[in-house]
Amino acid sequence: MTASTIVRLTVTLDDVKPPVQRRVEVPLTIRLDRLHLVFQAALGGSTTAPSACV
Repeated sequence: MTASTIVRLTVTLDDVKPPVQRRVEVPLTIRLDRLHLVFQAALGGSTTAPSACV
C-alpha cells in the first residue's frame, strides 16, 4: 500500500426520504477533520448539524 492509495466511501443520510447517498473517493491517509469537510461538501451540509460516522 502506498501513500497515494485511494478508497471509495459511500455516505448515506439516515431518516431521509427519498434516500440520499453519495460516493466519494479520498486518499487512504486523509485526516478525519478533512474527511468531515469532504462529507459536508458531498452532502451540501453545514457545520451546525450533528453528525456521526458509523
